[in-house]
Amino acid sequence: MKSGNEMIDFVGYLAGFLTVIGFLPQAIKSWETRKTEDLSLSTGILLSCGAITWTIYGVLLSSMPMMITNVVVLICILSILVIKLVDTL
Repeated sequence: MKSGNEMIDFVGYLAGFLTVIGFLPQAIKSWETRKTEDLSLSTGILLSCGAITWTIYGVLLSSMPMMITNVVVLICILSILVIKLVDTL
């Protein structure tokens, strides 16, 4: 049987995995099609700020699942925003 901390970490990693999987289809589609005109720039910026804040919170709690998840989510969001900004200019 897993200890309490191991179970907490397992749930954290599972939640992180599912969250990242939720962003991957859009990131992959954006990279493949280079079409981002229907995606909101303000939503991307707000999600990026949220991911940065969650990462900081994870650091303060020493929560590796929270840190890893939000860094990967931030990479996905920023990759979409880069495409959107490059294609807009």
